[in-house]
Amino acid sequence: MDTLYFENEHVTISWDAVTPCVVVAWHDFMTDADLIFGLEKAMEVLKLHHPRNWLTDARKMKVFSLAFQEYVETEYNPAAMAQGIRRIGLIVAESALAQLALNRMTRDLRDTGLEIAYFDRVEDAKAWFRTPYPTPPES
Repeated sequence: MDTLYFENEHVTISWDAVTPCVVVAWHDFMTDADLIFGLEKAMEVLKLHHPRNWLTDARKMKVFSLAFQEYVETEYNPAAMAQGIRRIGLIVAESALAQLALNRMTRDLRDTGLEIAYFDRVEDAKAWFRTPYPTPPES
């Protein structure tokens, strides 16, 4: 069961202690300021719990700017990884444009060692989070 951490008209952020993961559910069209505010609230959960798993429910998300995408890629993702994120589960956006933007933002993350997977259902992403992490290759 998720514990609600923050909610407004744009985003719901919760903590699932059982899985464990931070859950960020976006609700509709948002300005860059709305998106960044939501990510800042999610960072508070990361700093509190240091989870390895991040779940983005992007089903209701709409298209967002290139400037926001660059912010996530260059500033937010490195900070989230520094807090312990190792897996990102994405619930596929209903908007094709939003999904294309999400694909672009996650494309280069694979080179960082993060595991990224796409799902149609939250429950499937959480089940994936509960599977063992791969063993790192020996040097």
